[in-house]
Amino acid sequence: DLEKNVDDLAGFKQLLDTHKLSFPAHEFELYCLIKEFESVNIEVLPFTFNRFESETHVDIEKDVQKALENAIAVLKEKKEELL
Repeated sequence: DLEKNVDDLAGFKQLLDTHKLSFPAHEFELYCLIKEFESVNIEVLPFTFNRFESETHVDIEKDVQKALENAIAVLKEKKEELL
């Protein structure tokens, strides 16, 4: 089940697929961060996009990329606190 979460990029894969987007460098960075947490038995819960999906987006590609960057920043911050 944990492996599925990594492959799903903690929920981001579905968001990317829904909008037919791909940001390989960001996806890889997120994947590595999730793996790091899981290697010390810390589960990364899937991100939810309820607010994101209900908002109007002028540039969906830019907004999805920003959401991905924000998730990476949050995980990096947590990593500094915990590891």
